[in-house]
Amino acid sequence: MIFPEELFYSRSHSWVKFEDGTTATIGVTEYALSELNDGNGSIESVDLPEEGEEFDIGDVVGTIKTADSSAEINTPLAGRAADINEDVQDEPSCMSDDPYEAWIVKIEKISDREDLLDAEEYKEYINTL
Repeated sequence: MIFPEELFYSRSHSWVKFEDGTTATIGVTEYALSELNDGNGSIESVDLPEEGEEFDIGDVVGTIKTADSSAEINTPLAGRAADINEDVQDEPSCMSDDPYEAWIVKIEKISDREDLLDAEEYKEYINTL
């Protein structure tokens, strides 16, 4: 599995790319996607938030659905949805093709964040699961 070093990771398996001090992009890790579809299913749909929606840490910012299961995407950041990636709604399989390019939501006006892990810490964390 790939763990891009320029990203940060949550224990709920979201990745975070900070654009600047108040804006960040959130997506779902390759590990989470592999666990969701158990390596053989495909993502059928992705539900996303509305632009302008406000979130606290841990709030659901989307849902990923496969034929067999679904999983909520929780935000590790508090802030406002500045932009959503409609491409993942139109072509959900792009999340499996490249999970670190298929972002979910951009959060702006970040007011709080959970303790995030760097790539090495996240790799160690998932090895304990």
